[in-house]
Amino acid sequence: MSLPAVAADNRRAVERYPLRTKVLVVIGDQHRLDVRSLDVGKGGMGIVSDWNLPVGTPVVVKFNLPVKHTSAPLILNAVVVNGALAGSLGGFRVGLQFRGVSPQATQALEQFVQR
Repeated sequence: MSLPAVAADNRRAVERYPLRTKVLVVIGDQHRLDVRSLDVGKGGMGIVSDWNLPVGTPVVVKFNLPVKHTSAPLILNAVVVNGALAGSLGGFRVGLQFRGVSPQATQALEQFVQR
């Protein structure tokens, strides 16, 4: 059995790298979710959540990124671009795309992916 090909417009433009860390996801003014990351790249990250967040939901993600013998605390705006139940991960695998990344955050992400 073969799997269907992924449409070119659904492919990720930037590669992601494994990152297992705690992430705080803030939705609006009142909702906060403690989740864990799966991977991160310059354009976004994958997380595992107890909740399947609707595609298009704007969020803020807060996490520490390990870079050069230290960690960089990042606070990034993102939007949910996909989500699916992933029983093997114990929750929903949610894809986030970063929006309006600051030059400092971009530099930290670049350092992480070049290690």
